[in-house]
Amino acid sequence: MTEKQHTCRNCRYWKRKAGNYGECRRYAPKPGDGTAKFPITFEITWCGELKANAQTPSPA
Repeated sequence: MTEKQHTCRNCRYWKRKAGNYGECRRYAPKPGDGTAKFPITFEITWCGELKANAQTPSPA
């Protein structure tokens, strides 16, 4: 997987909401100010816990 492919867009835990942002669903949402929400991330961001989804090609 190339560096460009190590993004939220290619992670099985990321769900697109609209445009170029979505929710990271790696962990259950944590309550804060009376609501519990998944973190919002842009499709081009990344973290150290990427788990490739089925559409992401494997490294050659």
